[in-house]
Amino acid sequence: MNSLRPVIAAVVILFVCCALSLATQPPWGDLSSWVGKYPTMRESGRVRHLWREPAVRQSLSSLLSRTDLERLESMLSVEKRIIKVNNFVVVEQCMPHGCPSAHAMVILDTEARRLWVGFYERTGRLVSTRWYGWEDYVLLPEAILERFRHGHAAS
Repeated sequence: MNSLRPVIAAVVILFVCCALSLATQPPWGDLSSWVGKYPTMRESGRVRHLWREPAVRQSLSSLLSRTDLERLESMLSVEKRIIKVNNFVVVEQCMPHGCPSAHAMVILDTEARRLWVGFYERTGRLVSTRWYGWEDYVLLPEAILERFRHGHAAS
C-alpha cells in the first residue's frame, strides 16, 4: 500500500492541474476571428453561425431555456457586427422592423468562463428586461451596459 501512495499522489496532482488549466480557458476558445463580422457569415463557400459553434452552443444551452435559445436564433434575426470591449466579445441582435422594441445582447468573456445574455422586450406599455449569466450582469463594464440600454432607447 505504501508503494501506491506516490502514484496516487501524482495522479491527484495531475488531475488538479488539468482541471485548473481547463477552468482558466474560455470554453469557447478564441473568438477573435469573429470580431468585426456578423454572427452568421459565409466563409469559404459555407455558412458559419456563432451560435452553432459547439462550445458556444453548449454554453448557451446550459444558460438559456430552449425558448430563449430559439428566440435568439430565429426571432431576433437582425444581426449587428460583433465587437470587442476589453476582453469581452459582444454580440447584438434584434427583431426585424422592431429593434428598439425587441433585442438581445450576448457577452462572452474571452479570459474567463463567463457568459451573459440580456433580453429586452417592449409591447405597448409593458417592458421586460431579463439577464442570464454565470455572474451578476452588473459586473460588466459600463460601456457594455450602456450599449445594451442604447439598443432600446428611442431614436
